[in-house]
Amino acid sequence: MQQVPSIGQFKLRVLIEVWEYSQDDSGGNIRTLIDSWEQWANIANKTTSQASVESQQQWTNSEVFTMRFLREIKNTYTILWSGARYIINNSSVQEETKKKFYILRCSKTDQDV
Repeated sequence: MQQVPSIGQFKLRVLIEVWEYSQDDSGGNIRTLIDSWEQWANIANKTTSQASVESQQQWTNSEVFTMRFLREIKNTYTILWSGARYIINNSSVQEETKKKFYILRCSKTDQDV
C-alpha cells in the first residue's frame, strides 16, 4: 500500500475537468465542459517511458496524483496542471484512519480533450 503524504505536502492546485460528448446534426463530435473544480494535490513518481508504435518512437510522461477524497473522480475526467492536460489511466481510493485519498495514475496528453 502506498504511503499517503501528510496534509502539509498537498501544495499544488490542480483543476479537475468533467467533459460531456455529443454529436451535432452533421455527425461531428462536440465536447462540452460541464463541471470543473480545483483541488490540492501532491504529485510524485514522475516517469517517462518510450515505446515504438508503427516504427515511430513515442514518449509517455506519467504522474501519480494524490489528493483528498472530496467528491467522486472518474477515469473519464481530466486533470489540468502546470499548463498540461492529463488523462486518468487508473484510480484507487486509499483509506487512512477516517480520511480517504485518491491515488490517480495519469498520462500527459497533448491532445485536446
